[in-house]
Amino acid sequence: MTADGYRMKVARVQQEGVDMRHLMLDCPAPYPFGYGQYVQLGLPDQKPGYFAIASHPEQRERIEFLVKDGGGAAGQLYHVATGDELAVSAPMGPGFPREHLLGRNVMLIGVGSGMAPLRSVIGSILANRADYGPRVMLLYGARTPFHVPFRPEIAKWRGQVEVYKAMSRPGDTDWNGYVGYVQQIIEGLALPKSNTIACVCGMRPMVDAVKAKLAEMGITEDDVYLNF
Repeated sequence: MTADGYRMKVARVQQEGVDMRHLMLDCPAPYPFGYGQYVQLGLPDQKPGYFAIASHPEQRERIEFLVKDGGGAAGQLYHVATGDELAVSAPMGPGFPREHLLGRNVMLIGVGSGMAPLRSVIGSILANRADYGPRVMLLYGARTPFHVPFRPEIAKWRGQVEVYKAMSRPGDTDWNGYVGYVQQIIEGLALPKSNTIACVCGMRPMVDAVKAKLAEMGITEDDVYLNF
């Protein structure tokens, strides 16, 4: 650990969808964090950006992130290669409150690179399945099926996680699932209101729309958590 955080090397880079990459960093020192937390991440001596941790706390050897191609730190990180060294801050933010999720049905709702902290929660739940309620639901929105990250992993979750996906602009793809926005999926779900908690990650308009839909379903704002 350095005075301003950690230095970690990129162990592997994997393309996820058409515009995101999965960065896996070797974690040589203990790096405790909670699911839903984020860090400042960037190239040494460059301005960092804020990125949610995509791995789960039970993983010890590596810490993982999902970065979307774009400007600033995200664009720089999108183009890193195996062996590159990155500057990583200590974990930041409240994350999602594990103590409130225990024993509850968990609904995870996100879009785009917001899959990162939701993947962290799912990994931890599956590693400690008996500690949570009977239902784990992932509601995820993307532009097209080709914009969905972690597709092979999501396929493996089926049977343990209820997966619902919405594509906003599938175009001429072979998508035959729900067309629209992720918050609209909520309307069709039969939710046990008294024992369901929601973790949400996305831009403010999407978050506000999700909160409104959940309120209509009887899930109050007290049971809706953001990771920032």
